[in-house]
Amino acid sequence: MQILSLWVVLLSLAARVFADVSITTPSSGQSFSGSGGSASITVKWVDSTSDDTSDSSLSNVELYAIKLCTGENNNIQGVMTFSTSVPKASLSYDATIEQAAVPNGVYFFQVYAKFTSGYTIHYTNRFTLSGMSGSASTYAFGASLFSVTGTNPAAQLAFNAGTTTAIDSKSFTVPYTEQTGKTRYAPMQTQPGSSISYSKYLTRHPTSAYTPYSTLRPSPNVYSTVTPGWSYPVTSKFNTAAVAGYPTYFYPALSRVVAASMSSANKKRWL
Repeated sequence: MQILSLWVVLLSLAARVFADVSITTPSSGQSFSGSGGSASITVKWVDSTSDDTSDSSLSNVELYAIKLCTGENNNIQGVMTFSTSVPKASLSYDATIEQAAVPNGVYFFQVYAKFTSGYTIHYTNRFTLSGMSGSASTYAFGASLFSVTGTNPAAQLAFNAGTTTAIDSKSFTVPYTEQTGKTRYAPMQTQPGSSISYSKYLTRHPTSAYTPYSTLRPSPNVYSTVTPGWSYPVTSKFNTAAVAGYPTYFYPALSRVVAASMSSANKKRWL
């Protein structure tokens, strides 16, 4: 019983430490077009905790700053700043990107939240801008960064002491079914091995309870799930097989399929 009580305390502390901005839109892989003169994108976020006493509760936010970014997770490049003083009561921001402002490519937003005792930096999912007429050559970084895909950069938090901490920490070690916050943390995705060592079907994890809702709820129990990016490289290989050649013979147009014939004996057997 003492061990269980200690575990509940640890869970509640983890929820208080790691709760703050949880971005809900745009979704991963969404595409927006600027062919009509501009592209309009709405960035939305929610408070991942209902604990107003937490340092990172959105009730303690002083302001937000929104910036459009591109590039790799370890090489983030700012493209344009939209606002550095979004009101603290806001839970969304409508960004308008003029057609000539940026080139076609893959982007994500940076959401900076200034708290009374620190700050957090979160990034939206990556999305695609098409129909844009801006030039990649006007930027100091390489044009290839506009085509980087994959997961969004990890969040960063800095409170009180001012030390920056990546969000992928001990929250990811708590079993998913034992987490209670509005934002849940899933383990890192693993890759399959090169060989199969099992000879029969086995379950890797115990089953968990399933309780369906019988009535509509005013709000979801969980707003989002955060999964850490890969800490290992993934190598892709090209298919080196030669392309099949085109046919070298075509039957003449005069050729035709001869109708099949069937003997009287076979007709009786089939009929």
